[in-house]
Amino acid sequence: MKRCNHSHWLSFGTYSNETSLLESDRLQTLTNHLQDPDTQKPSLFVLIGNKSKSLALRELFGTKKVRKFRSNRHAGEIHLHLDSSSIFNSRPIFIADGDLPQPSLRTKVPSAEKCHETIRRALPKPTADSRIVLDGTTDSIYSHLLLPFADVFCFFSADLGGFRQIARHLAAWLEKGPSSTLPRSTYPRVIIVTEKICLGTYAEKEARKAFLWLLREETTHELSKQFSEIQVVALLPDHKVSSEARYRRLKECLLNKSDEVRGNREDTRTLFSATHFDALFRYACNHFSQPSEGLFDFIKASRKQNPVAKDLAEHLSIFLKHIKSAKELTEFAVPVIASSILLDNYPPETHSKPQSPL
Repeated sequence: MKRCNHSHWLSFGTYSNETSLLESDRLQTLTNHLQDPDTQKPSLFVLIGNKSKSLALRELFGTKKVRKFRSNRHAGEIHLHLDSSSIFNSRPIFIADGDLPQPSLRTKVPSAEKCHETIRRALPKPTADSRIVLDGTTDSIYSHLLLPFADVFCFFSADLGGFRQIARHLAAWLEKGPSSTLPRSTYPRVIIVTEKICLGTYAEKEARKAFLWLLREETTHELSKQFSEIQVVALLPDHKVSSEARYRRLKECLLNKSDEVRGNREDTRTLFSATHFDALFRYACNHFSQPSEGLFDFIKASRKQNPVAKDLAEHLSIFLKHIKSAKELTEFAVPVIASSILLDNYPPETHSKPQSPL
């Protein structure tokens, strides 16, 4: 079958006055394109903007070699791409791109592509206590669904109305609080791309100070509640240098910040294979589409198919009653319990079968 060029991944739609989250099988499709998704551990970059973002997307990750960027998107759609140069790397790169549509714009329902499976999840009616549930806005997809999985959020200031508008959106995300149980060290970095300042470290640092001042005007919540760092990156004026030179530093920043996040996730054992990334994201979509106040718990989600027995404590108590000495406890009981818990976390066929020697 000929490979299609559709890249739609996430959006909202209204059906019979009911708002639904639409999730296509785009992530699963791209995961299947990887060489070894069980061992490759992807990064997710989220690019937010419009025209400037689209140009950067093509120059940074070569999407123009596959297909031209579509201009007939519906407001609020998020699309997903795979950096073709990273398919065989240990770190494949997924790129999600979207916009921040104005609240006054009426979002059209995207038509379902016949070549893709699309899951429609009806969202519960918002209540005063349901701050963790998706509320039908693109902001909630970014702050709830994508934030726990992303390495970097990249905002294109020229597309979004400048620093003030970006600060307002980030403030709204901070007001909602964290959406998952991941440790703070794994939170994503934020890069703000601007064409309004001179190139150079000093100018970028001053621009960062100005942005943080605007952010403090919009919210009293600390940045560390959702993000681990903010950096401003200046682009050279268009047509002054080659496209490769214009975006070289931005790509270096994206990769460097991603490396920092990945290092922290490696340390906390929250750097997932592509297979697990896909499965956990599907669980996150289910979680945030339900009337629940709880954060998304990656550990509990990983055990959806094999939940912890409710009478586990009772069984452990009965087992330990047969232990008669401290030596039996340390040399027999503790290793048996530990190994049992460890093995119980691995479903059948988790480990790759060893290859026979030639």
